[in-house]
Amino acid sequence: MKKPLKIKICPSCKSTNITFFIGYETGSYKCKNCHYIGPIILEKDITKKKLNK
Repeated sequence: MKKPLKIKICPSCKSTNITFFIGYETGSYKCKNCHYIGPIILEKDITKKKLNK
């Protein structure tokens, strides 16, 4: 069975335009839309069928 693809989602604006920002022990992420910076992001599993829609 294939592992589902995980997409990262900004907890503030729900955008998927997230990048890894700082890589210390916990790490932080930065949203390019709302400029949120923090260690907490949302992850959602998606399947290939959902990608094709």
